[in-house]
Amino acid sequence: MLGKFYKFHVKNNLSFDMDLSSNSANEIINLSWTPWKIKTFGAIVYGTEITKAYTAADIADDASFEFSQTDNSTDLNIGALGMLTYETDDASALGNIALYYEISTDGGTTYPSDAADFIASEDLLLVIRLQIAGDGAGYKRSTPFQMSA
Repeated sequence: MLGKFYKFHVKNNLSFDMDLSSNSANEIINLSWTPWKIKTFGAIVYGTEITKAYTAADIADDASFEFSQTDNSTDLNIGALGMLTYETDDASALGNIALYYEISTDGGTTYPSDAADFIASEDLLLVIRLQIAGDGAGYKRSTPFQMSA
């Protein structure tokens, strides 16, 4: 089951800083997913698609950022189908970005990423890696993901 309160993190594994704070409209990370659960008689019911974008600031090499918390305490969805998309104008982008998942065990107050010695690749659950080989203006790459209990 998805946690009652959870967050997604994206980690920069490109060997250089991701420039997401430029004036270019082509510098963005988009994350969208549709949560689902199983209802009576085994029917899968899909919830409303959730979409989050990140353009706020540059992301240093080997650093991560987190999307805002998702409250699943009412719907109690058990899985999600989603898409991770990265757009860049940087021709030297080569490597991957990794999508991680974390849950709060105390009602959304505390997360593993709150710890002083937090390391995304050690403290969170890996969902998927998106391979990047930027070739300049308007480079866009996406990968679907699925997660469940």
